Amino acid sequence: MSTTRWPVELTGQLRNLAEAYPSARILNTLGMGGFVELFAPGLATYIDDRCELFGNAMLQEYFEAEQRSPEQLEVWAKQHDCRFAMVNSGSPFHRFLLGSPSWKVVATSEAAVIFERSER
Repeated sequence: MSTTRWPVELTGQLRNLAEAYPSARILNTLGMGGFVELFAPGLATYIDDRCELFGNAMLQEYFEAEQRSPEQLEVWAKQHDCRFAMVNSGSPFHRFLLGSPSWKVVATSEAAVIFERSER
């Protein structure tokens, strides 16, 4: 499994979060949902690659946020009571969360970063 694509170094941290916070919701990027579900099934994911379940409108909103409006993460986090977020390293989502006073870094890897939301 490629560590540049998959955050394999974060599997222990994900499992620890799932054990410490049963049923906590994680605001993850589209490509990371299945990874979270595989290694930390106790965490409730926000989205995964089963795109047909989410519908065109939601997917359009997601891709717009990912490319041009990463601040949408705050809205989703509040709407869905997401305690954590896992986003791709270096992405617009990553840069937004780094600059937000509402989020702190929990763990990092080459492929992804886990954040915890302080304001809930």
